[in-house]
Amino acid sequence: MIRFVGQLLIVFALLWAGGFALFVSKVPREGNEIASLQLENSDPAETGIVALTGGGLSRIRAAVTLMESGNGTKVLITGTHPDTREEELAAYIENSAALFECCIELGQRALTTRGNAIETRDWVDENGFERIIVVTTDYHMPRAIAEIRHSMPQTQVIAWPVASPIAPAQGWIESGEAWQVLVTEYNKFLLVRMAQVLRLE
Repeated sequence: MIRFVGQLLIVFALLWAGGFALFVSKVPREGNEIASLQLENSDPAETGIVALTGGGLSRIRAAVTLMESGNGTKVLITGTHPDTREEELAAYIENSAALFECCIELGQRALTTRGNAIETRDWVDENGFERIIVVTTDYHMPRAIAEIRHSMPQTQVIAWPVASPIAPAQGWIESGEAWQVLVTEYNKFLLVRMAQVLRLE
């Protein structure tokens, strides 16, 4: 019995390690060609842009830049603090005050990535978008996309990753902080997928 349990643990460890390696290799990088091609074939009038908060202002700035470039008509910043005001964010993003008045909305209900997905779904339904561009940090993208697609399977989702200084394109293997972040994110991703498969959410 002990031997069987030991063999089972070894198999589990190998499967986990293999899955982790695949997860890391599939983390989308900033500026990837697939996302750019998807944008070229998308109608901006039917496209919304969603920025998940966290990681400073880089995600929000990337979302605003996408809209300024004509890739979508509105931006949702999901997961903002209830006390945050549009004018406060606009002050940190150059020439964005007019955009905040007309085209940028703050989602202030979400506390988790799952909450981001629900908030995004409600916003998409309200605006009638056929597709959304999801902006978040590269290592967070797989879990964010899994949650969002689970909440709105009929909506086309385009991933627009923002580079993380914690897990750079080169040299992350040498960074203990990167290992910690990627392992933690991978475990969270596994839990999300397991819950979805088991229909617990």
